[in-house]
Amino acid sequence: MKSLAVRGAEAFRRLGLARGVQVGLRTWHIVAMAFALGGLASHGTPHDVDAAMAQSAWSGVLLLGALIAWGSLNITQGAGWAVLLKLVLIAMGSAVPALRFELYVAATVVASIGSHMPKRWRHLSLSALAGAESPESGARTGADPGPPE
Repeated sequence: MKSLAVRGAEAFRRLGLARGVQVGLRTWHIVAMAFALGGLASHGTPHDVDAAMAQSAWSGVLLLGALIAWGSLNITQGAGWAVLLKLVLIAMGSAVPALRFELYVAATVVASIGSHMPKRWRHLSLSALAGAESPESGARTGADPGPPE
């Protein structure tokens, strides 16, 4: 029996709502991160920067959950690696306040590249990189291509 979360994700996709929810969450996330970077660049108050980062974190968690639930993101493929690297850079920025702005900019660059890289790279798996699956063996190279764009 499928869980309520799985059934809900399938219903959203079937009704055509998944894309709209993803666009809304991604927009919220980008705007929140823009406010955080702007606050850091203009030496805004820690409260304002932290409030923007909290909005970015909440929207990011919801977006990540939606992307994984609806099968748009596999954390073990190229786009997933970009998400993990972005999270590491954000954590490092929080841990090293003197480099916070630079690390958050780097995280934003990684996120942009991860979102716009060619489909082949976005869905590249570790097994394909390692050569575990080869065309000669009849196995697929790369991972599931994911949803159509």
